[in-house]
Amino acid sequence: MTPYKRSETSIRVLVVNHSGIIREGLCLMLERFTGIEVVASIGHLHGLGEIARQERVDVALIDALLPGEACFDVHRRLQEGGATTRVVILSVSRGVGDVRRALESGASGFLLQDAGAAELEIALHAAATGQTFLCPTIIKQLGLGLSPKHVSTRTTLDVGPSQGPDQIEAIIDSALRQGILREGA
Repeated sequence: MTPYKRSETSIRVLVVNHSGIIREGLCLMLERFTGIEVVASIGHLHGLGEIARQERVDVALIDALLPGEACFDVHRRLQEGGATTRVVILSVSRGVGDVRRALESGASGFLLQDAGAAELEIALHAAATGQTFLCPTIIKQLGLGLSPKHVSTRTTLDVGPSQGPDQIEAIIDSALRQGILREGA
């Protein structure tokens, strides 16, 4: 585990990615964001609950492709272990199965790895405030609920209302029809 500085006012983030280069790059990027503080980074899910509790992690940013590990089960495991940490999944997959699994498991966000830094920042702020932020790249492509002001501002992030299960299904269905997501993945 790589420890980082502490602050009581920032959103406390734990980065989980098996690739050291990607993990450290994410940490460097996140430290530039207003109100975001990386408190730890790890390359696996082992001990995640203990780290989340010890470091008082608000949001865990988790790679969907951790080798041999069930990243989609993390939120439930954290809750069972007494942590209040929210989860944002970072994925290369545009498969609807991954989006559904992440949201059904209680994740607060699903972000494609080709999303920009501004979208990642918004997803973390949304998760920390109890909102669900579904694949901002997909939402932008669909033209649903994400205006340019949502991704361009650096001082105040207006992430809008939480997306309920019906809205999430409507977005997924629309993304499937337009070929942005694909079935079976």
